[in-house]
Amino acid sequence: MTAILDRLSQWHEGRGALRMIVAACAAFALGHLIHLPGPYTAALTTIIVARLDTGGTLRASLQRMAATLLGAGLACLAAMARLYAVPEGVLLLATLIPLALLATHHPSFRAGMIAAIIVLSVPSRQGTAIAAALLRTSEVGLGVVIGTLVSIAVLPSRTGAVLRRDAAAALGKIGRLACDMLRRRALPEKQRKALDYAIRRDLRSLMETAGRAPQGEAALARLIANLNADIGFLRRELDQRNLSPALAETLAAFAIQFDAVAEGTGRALRGAAGQPDAAALRAALAQAIAALQAEQADGLIYLLRTLVGDLIRLGAVAAR
Repeated sequence: MTAILDRLSQWHEGRGALRMIVAACAAFALGHLIHLPGPYTAALTTIIVARLDTGGTLRASLQRMAATLLGAGLACLAAMARLYAVPEGVLLLATLIPLALLATHHPSFRAGMIAAIIVLSVPSRQGTAIAAALLRTSEVGLGVVIGTLVSIAVLPSRTGAVLRRDAAAALGKIGRLACDMLRRRALPEKQRKALDYAIRRDLRSLMETAGRAPQGEAALARLIANLNADIGFLRRELDQRNLSPALAETLAAFAIQFDAVAEGTGRALRGAAGQPDAAALRAALAQAIAALQAEQADGLIYLLRTLVGDLIRLGAVAAR
């Protein structure tokens, strides 16, 4: 029972889903209670700003609110120009151009473009545009506040914990790819492409989370990316060589030790105490280097050393 509760406490997807449901329902109910015309907008905002980690939700909430205020404010200024019979197309361009330029640098400003269009879509009276801007910012503001409070109060997930979980998931896939490659057990093309895609997806998620994580934890994302790059270079080098049976057997033995350390590092990332023992991996690396030197495979020697070095550094960071 304790093990089940511990697994549930580390199930960040489930916790994130629960927070989204609670936040959306709370925002909708409160919007109805205060007679907000658009309670669904408040509920939608809580879902848009939701992240697996609490820190990410706080950051997204602030960005969403700032973008909405900016977009609604620019639209109100544009609406004032209607007093001078400025064409609607000109007003739309004047409002969207600065917001679009900002959105190319930061996607969150797309929310400002949406707010601006909503405000400009109301009838042409100036007071109506201001009322629409206030209404839009109130709806988004309610969603932002509710989403932020729920992310803090309902099963919060630390950014570092989410980063470690994602790093462990990515390492598991990278380790599997490396071991199959070193053992010369070529995966079916469809399966290999699916694994490559899953690793790229995990890396994107890792990099996004690393941007919000403390510097020490953020190093995990860089080390995982390095390992993935090491595997790519190693795959290309191996594909260009015809390995002797003895060398293939040596690399297979190395793969077993690499897999063991990778699994231990994954456990450390998930919270297990201690750093994985890499003594057997270093010994296997020494044997592989000796066999590769006999075949003058200097490129493979360098790549194996780099691969092991990155894995051991990852284990040291995971054990902190």
